[in-house]
Amino acid sequence: MTHGHIPRSVCVCEPVCRGFEHGLVNTAILHTVLLAFPEASCTFAAEEEHCNRVRANLTERDPADAARVRWESISIPPRLTSTRKRLPFEFGTLRQVFDIARRQNAGLLFFSSATELGLFALKMLLFRGRPPFRIQAMLHNVLASLQTVRKKPFSRFRGLPAVFALPQPAGLRYIALGESISRHLRAIHPKAAQYFDVLDLPHEWATSNPLPVSPGKPILFGFLGVSQGKGFRTFADVAKGVRVAEPSARFSLAGHLNSPADCAQYSGITEDAECRPLSDEEYRRRGLALTYAVWTADPEHYGLVASATFLDTLSLIKPCIYLHNPYIDSYASRMGDIGYGCRNVKEMQDLVISLLRSFPAERYRQQCENILRGRDIFSPRVVSGHLRDLFLKWKD
Repeated sequence: MTHGHIPRSVCVCEPVCRGFEHGLVNTAILHTVLLAFPEASCTFAAEEEHCNRVRANLTERDPADAARVRWESISIPPRLTSTRKRLPFEFGTLRQVFDIARRQNAGLLFFSSATELGLFALKMLLFRGRPPFRIQAMLHNVLASLQTVRKKPFSRFRGLPAVFALPQPAGLRYIALGESISRHLRAIHPKAAQYFDVLDLPHEWATSNPLPVSPGKPILFGFLGVSQGKGFRTFADVAKGVRVAEPSARFSLAGHLNSPADCAQYSGITEDAECRPLSDEEYRRRGLALTYAVWTADPEHYGLVASATFLDTLSLIKPCIYLHNPYIDSYASRMGDIGYGCRNVKEMQDLVISLLRSFPAERYRQQCENILRGRDIFSPRVVSGHLRDLFLKWKD
């Protein structure tokens, strides 16, 4: 394909997620690709249950665009810790996807996520021969390993640094999900950064109408998402500290706990904790019931990683109480007052107590307006224009 030509067919592949995982995220990504290339046919390839989830979501959002998609179920690699055992599965998945892309005469193969081993396998396949399509890979959590691996001995021979140390095949580009991530990547790995483009992570909105907070109505502080690896322990510490001063303070979990052990450990922290994944409808219902969303993930993780949970707070039009981190701070500086950045748990506890004792109704209304006005930068309609521009400017 020559520079500047729009593809007649696009294949979008999700090689990592299964079932409910990131179903709404991949719906927004697929919708963005469809809007970026309205003249192209499109295929979405993913694990069967995940494929069905995205299909149902997109059909609800945009039936006309959903009807443009050819839906393909693929086998994705099992989550084995052994590289030797998992690598054949990675190659197998990629061969399935390459075959689908060739059958559809795709001009672009777009990976909505990737793993370290998956990227290694992808480079190995591309060294054997260049396919007749370009490839873009959107990198989410996998980029965080650049930060952790760099601290270990012989880091350049491990994980993602080792993948990026390999020669870069022609026709392959990566996507960093935000300007703050791109800046950090350029600082710590300038060689890899030259093969990255920047897109904001697209998101579909759950509502366009902020719910007014009635005088006398209890203020509800909520954690969005799953407990494992997302800072729920810190959220529990915040709740415990607040209740020492304000015993009637209310906290909610719009998500689920990952294990019976978590359920036992955190019983009583929220009034609605469950150990099973919520339906999209129940997640939305609980999220809309919140007054404030509380973001307590590890800030260091978000130097190179986007936060879909933060985007959920914008989707639900909820001001966010968060621990300062490069990702959210960069957007708060662009969007204005959309919540409260805190330096530590104590500061967060003190803030929650102050909001309970004197609710700032006018500032809350303005924060919701700022979210509504500023969040359009993440809409598939806006991001799709940037994606199309990236493709038109692509020079192999």
